[in-house]
Amino acid sequence: MGSPETTQTTDDDAPATEEPSSEVASTSDTDASDTAEASSLEPPKLYRELGRRDRWIRGALTAFTIYHLFAMLVGGATKDFKKPFLYVFGFYDEGMRMTNSWGMFGKPPGATNVTVEGVRMDGSTVLLSSTDAHDRSLKERIRDVRIRKIQGKLTELGERKRWGTHYLEWFCRTSKEQGLELRAVRAVNHLHEVKDDAGKVKRKPSKTVLFSKSCALGSAPIEFPEARRMRDVVAPREADEGGL
Repeated sequence: MGSPETTQTTDDDAPATEEPSSEVASTSDTDASDTAEASSLEPPKLYRELGRRDRWIRGALTAFTIYHLFAMLVGGATKDFKKPFLYVFGFYDEGMRMTNSWGMFGKPPGATNVTVEGVRMDGSTVLLSSTDAHDRSLKERIRDVRIRKIQGKLTELGERKRWGTHYLEWFCRTSKEQGLELRAVRAVNHLHEVKDDAGKVKRKPSKTVLFSKSCALGSAPIEFPEARRMRDVVAPREADEGGL
């Protein structure tokens, strides 16, 4: 009898295992992106559809928005109108100053303007420079913004003492080069009218001579009282200045 033959199974005879194709992988990636895009396009949920945490967040944001809107409306009103709401909006308005931006619809502030005036030989005056730019073009405002800012600081005593005299000397020199003979130049502060919320005048418009500089050579300087109103200050005549 012959011995039984042993059958050996080779790797070639084993069933082949198929690897996932690239097409299947790309299809799954496409499905995932489509799912993410679809979820991002979902409309916002209603309040009753939210969880407890999301309800608190949405409710707090909505309440703050409504409160801030009413605070700005009340903050821009008159004092008599705001009085009943002080307990609700008082600290938010006056304490934290969260409604100041509403002032863009209010009346213009009671600001001041600083002018430089030249005093001619006969005592008349001529305007040389002003920080008031409401009648200038946009190009002129941009061009003169720095010099107007510097001139506006003449209202401060410390700034006047540091460079105020040199600033007025420049006007003396340039005016003479342009053929304008001046006895002196002076800086004047113009105080605008100020009214309260009821329309009552709290401050009347006035002018204050800040300081002056004599331009004529060999003449006594014209002294103006420091920070006094112009209606109380009269430019001295030639006879009073020793023939100036």
